[in-house]
Amino acid sequence: MRLSQIQNFLAVVESGGIRAAARRLGISQPAITKSVRSLEADLHSRLLQRTPQGVVPTPSGRAFFARARVAHAELSKAAEEVSQLGGDKASSVTLGVGPLAAIAIVPEAVARFRRQFPRARIHVMEGYTHGLLPLVRLL
Repeated sequence: MRLSQIQNFLAVVESGGIRAAARRLGISQPAITKSVRSLEADLHSRLLQRTPQGVVPTPSGRAFFARARVAHAELSKAAEEVSQLGGDKASSVTLGVGPLAAIAIVPEAVARFRRQFPRARIHVMEGYTHGLLPLVRLL
């Protein structure tokens, strides 16, 4: 199993289709299809099912998606940390906030953060606790 296969699979599930994933990743549809089929062969399990509405994960695909998304996020953070230690790249931070905080607190907090860390990337995810809590990574 290769990282590119996992990346392609995640893009297909998140995009809802092979065409959208190919556009998102900037590679051809046949390359995505081949990659996902190879991943399925490596895992000895069908991960995706075509429907009239697009591509949806099978039960095995949903289970793999949940774990693969976490693993991919961890590997991305590891690569970012290595890059930062080498002085090549600015850091990033992701925060999850409720709707009220997004309006009342976040704009000023982001402005203060930007003044202190101008090169940092900030990603704000708005949602409710039940949707944000599964995305929290404990250190």
